[in-house]
Order: sequence, then C-alpha cells, then structure tokens
Amino acid sequence: MLAGEVKSPGSFSLRTLDFLKSLSQEEAKQVERLAPFVIQKEFVAYDPPASGVLESQGTDYGFLKSLADLGVVSSARRGASRSIPSQQPDRFETGLIAYRRVLVVRHEDAKKTVNLGAYAVTPIGREVLGLGAFQPNEAHLRGVGEAIKRQGFEVLLARWTQLTETSGQYSDPEEL
Repeated sequence: MLAGEVKSPGSFSLRTLDFLKSLSQEEAKQVERLAPFVIQKEFVAYDPPASGVLESQGTDYGFLKSLADLGVVSSARRGASRSIPSQQPDRFETGLIAYRRVLVVRHEDAKKTVNLGAYAVTPIGREVLGLGAFQPNEAHLRGVGEAIKRQGFEVLLARWTQLTETSGQYSDPEEL
C-alpha cells in the first residue's frame, strides 16, 4: 500500500492510513473473511438464500456487527437495504460485480428496481478491501442471484474482465 501511495500520492485517505496503522492481525483476518461476500465493493447482500450461505460461513450478524464496530461496514442492523436501478434508459440492465464474477440482471421494464437486504461497506472498508486480491464466494453470489430472480428479473452469472477503470466485459454467462 505504501508503494502505491508513493507512486500516486493521495490514493488512500489519511483516515484509511490511520486505520491500517492501528489494525490488529485478528482484525485484518476478519476483513479478509468478509471480502468474498462484498459486491460492487459497496455492500454485502443478506437476502435468503444468500443469508444461509453467510451464516454457514460464520459471517453472521455478530460477525458483521464487529466489522461495523471496526468501521468496515456502516451498519450491521437488520432491515438495512440497497436499491439498484437500471444502467440503461430503455430496459432494466445492470451488472453486479464481485471481483472476477458478475451478476447480469435484466428486465424489460427500465423503471423496475432490484431491492436487496444489505450491509453497506464504508469508504475505509472499500479502500482496505481494494488492497487485496480476493475471489467471490460463489455460493453466496448464486444466492444473491436467486434472491434477485425471485423479484422477477432474468439473472446471469458470468466471468468478469475489467478493461478500464470504468468498463469491462462479461463472458461465459450461465442463466440462474
């Protein structure tokens, strides 16, 4: 991280640098344990069946509450949610990226919105998670896709390749 900061000063906030300075090894392992469940670098979805996967992996409410206390997720209160609008004006289409995988979500109605129970990742959490090379928890991602599908959307699970800072492409889609 320090090498990155030297190459590009200001790439990490002073708050994140201070956070890392005081992070214990056990706390770092907790952040690492959370990483496979983070989508879009912004949230952890917990709607069933995704919640069952979280709990089976020991990533339950108590664990998430400890990460909220640490400042990595903003709130570990049940009932928090995330609304996801379309990225297209004429139909619903969006991609939910989880490292090298993506859920491609589609519907003919552009006004439709995906609603998921979710814990938000804080800005510090996003910066810290950006330091590692993580893989998504495939079972959790499939659970999130199933939760979205139950809302009437078409959902594909595919490989994701980031091409530029703001764009990428998917391949090998599988319908859920």
